[in-house]
Amino acid sequence: GVRIIGKEVCKNNTNLKSVVIPKSVKEIRSSAFYGCTNLREIELPDGLERLEYGVFKESGLTSIKVPGSVDFIGIGVFNDCMNLERAVLGEGIEQTGERMFDGCEALKDVSLPKSLKTISVCTFQWCTGLTEITIPESVTSIHNIAFSNCKNLREIVLPKGVTVINDYTFNGCNSANFIFLGEITYMGKSAFKDCYNLKELRIADDFRHGWSKWNEFLCPLEGCSDQLVVYVKEGSK
Repeated sequence: GVRIIGKEVCKNNTNLKSVVIPKSVKEIRSSAFYGCTNLREIELPDGLERLEYGVFKESGLTSIKVPGSVDFIGIGVFNDCMNLERAVLGEGIEQTGERMFDGCEALKDVSLPKSLKTISVCTFQWCTGLTEITIPESVTSIHNIAFSNCKNLREIVLPKGVTVINDYTFNGCNSANFIFLGEITYMGKSAFKDCYNLKELRIADDFRHGWSKWNEFLCPLEGCSDQLVVYVKEGSK
């Protein structure tokens, strides 16, 4: 059977409305369905292993389930899919792809697996339709700009294993109430910029930061509420 769907095979095909991927397929290569604006549905088979760069970028998909067998996710697989409302990542996936859902403004229902360890750069940037998301306890790393400008997220619970908040990770999440299950050891540039509802922050004794005193405009807490309480360690502030 067919094992590979080739690079750009259906790129910018606006007549395509649905696709059945054979169960034998292991790889879908770069930009295979890029710009297929009328493509509404596709079922990815169990056993699929690779989704390369921009496979469904700027397509018309409304929902997607990525099977847990996928162990490589390229950059921008669903980038700017403006109609995408629901996304499920299957059990077994350990890392999201960079810019995986970047700019998916209609996305409002996301299911992440308990196997997930890393949320990559810009994964959910500008997902302005997202009001809630459950970050699994297995997650230990959230990379730069991962949730930047998710303006309507109401609550973000950060698992105990997430102790590093990288550059611009939650920049512009101005509706979110944050709950920290662990202590923060590092904050990067503008990590919580304009997070107006950030009320309490617990940082570890060995806390470090990634901004220069000469660049105060990149302070991780710029634009936060003047009611913010920062605890240096449990029980003291």
